[in-house]
Amino acid sequence: METTLPPTTSDWYKMNFNHAADVIYGTICCLCFLLGTVGNIVSFLYFKGKKRDISSVIYILITANDLVVSVIIVPVGISLLSERSPGIVFGTSLSCKAWAYLWGIAVLYSIFLVLCLSITRTVSLIRPFQQQKIRHLLTALVSYFLLILALLIGLHVQKGIEVRFSPLALHCDFFLKPDGHIPIILLVILNSVYMAPAFVVVISCVISTVLLTRRNNIAQQRELQLSRNKATVTILLFALVYGVCNVPLVVDYIFQTYAIHNDNVEWYSNLYQFDTQFYYRNAKFTVLVAANSAANPILYFWRMPRLREFIRVILRSFRKHKQEQQHVQTPR
Repeated sequence: METTLPPTTSDWYKMNFNHAADVIYGTICCLCFLLGTVGNIVSFLYFKGKKRDISSVIYILITANDLVVSVIIVPVGISLLSERSPGIVFGTSLSCKAWAYLWGIAVLYSIFLVLCLSITRTVSLIRPFQQQKIRHLLTALVSYFLLILALLIGLHVQKGIEVRFSPLALHCDFFLKPDGHIPIILLVILNSVYMAPAFVVVISCVISTVLLTRRNNIAQQRELQLSRNKATVTILLFALVYGVCNVPLVVDYIFQTYAIHNDNVEWYSNLYQFDTQFYYRNAKFTVLVAANSAANPILYFWRMPRLREFIRVILRSFRKHKQEQQHVQTPR
């Protein structure tokens, strides 16, 4: 959520935008859409066919959430490539609000799912023989969804909040009017929902890294340990990609919470005086999040040999089906 309201739609044309930068940003959004949709659909099918343990369920949910992010980034790319016009999605009030809610929920869910993945891996290293129940995970996910929805609705109904498209922000968001006021406790809770999971992921990754260095001298368990270590390294790399793409966003919310707590929003706004056309803020709030969703399938492909074999089987089946069609269509 932006703490200040960008120029109105009627004023944006007075600004001189960097068309080359818009094209680059828009192209990146389109690439994120292509890589993210194809990669996450294939990854979803792969994880869906695996044995139902807590890790595979989390991966299924992550790929599904990443697929949503990859699809709903498209209106941002279209806006960038069409001289910052709102387009079909951002052009109507209802669709604009729906996009803002969907984007907010998807971004927060991506953070929470990484949190779940990190915690379950740490628990499996600490207590390798303890079975983690999927129903506990689903209960946490439903509770978190209700919390996010309640926070977004609570923010939306506040006086001085407007959900609309801004040609500077390049997406629909919850904007605070200059004369508006939001309870500090609501903003602190909302910002904590972004920040707290990031800190927990860092702590979990540190613990997992320490546990990863332990050696098991029991010969019968060495193979199991190697398998678990490999899975842990994959999750640590997964958390690293998440961190690279989300650290700017988390740091921004730390600054924003500090400014709100000290009743000095002007200090927060002055931090971005260099970003006169919102390019950094666009990258932080949308482009990097979409890049994270597009990069995850690449990480799966790199770290999971069975996924690579799954893709080869799909490609072989596709080529075989195509050859059969050509054989049938060939006149005798």
